[in-house]
Amino acid sequence: AQRFPESGPESLRAPVPKQSEKAMMMNADEDYGFDVFGFIHIPQALTPAEVDACNQALDAVGGEEGGLLDSPHGDPFRALQQHPVLQGYLDSLCGPDSVMDHPPTLVAGAGADAAAAAPLSAGAPERQRRLRYANFGDTRVSHGVRIFLALAPTTNAGGVLLVPASHNRSSEPPADFLSGAVDLDMTEETALQAGDLLICAATLLWGVR
Repeated sequence: AQRFPESGPESLRAPVPKQSEKAMMMNADEDYGFDVFGFIHIPQALTPAEVDACNQALDAVGGEEGGLLDSPHGDPFRALQQHPVLQGYLDSLCGPDSVMDHPPTLVAGAGADAAAAAPLSAGAPERQRRLRYANFGDTRVSHGVRIFLALAPTTNAGGVLLVPASHNRSSEPPADFLSGAVDLDMTEETALQAGDLLICAATLLWGVR
């Protein structure tokens, strides 16, 4: 199974990085892509050493992510809160005063294990309203993002499934589409390598295959 710690669906704000660790800001193409599709894929945002440290931390707590940030083994994940690459994108999308509203959780590709699959969802309706995304001319309103960090490569066995542009939907999707009973050819599964980041608007429909 692949490990995707998911810090969502709000972005985080941590201490300002050191001057030598200048935050990486979104460029114009990435900004346009996020506005249209509702997500951005950042390849190799973490180094192999950082990925290894995160995996070792998870192994040290037996793969249980609960309380990881408060654990003595949680240093690699606490360090992500001031990671210059992640910090820069979050500042671009949500501004410098955003906060994490719940700790990381593990998401694994379901593959042959149907019980591990998760239907498409963006959360409860009231949560969607609070975390809405909108772009009016030069003003972006992005009240939340969901972040996936790949700690192992995805495979054909499954992974995170997205519905591109669904963050801008004005009506709710059919229930049988959300459950996976019907396939409307609207989903996308982004191939991720260890160290990649996938940042999605909080209201983007997502699930696990």
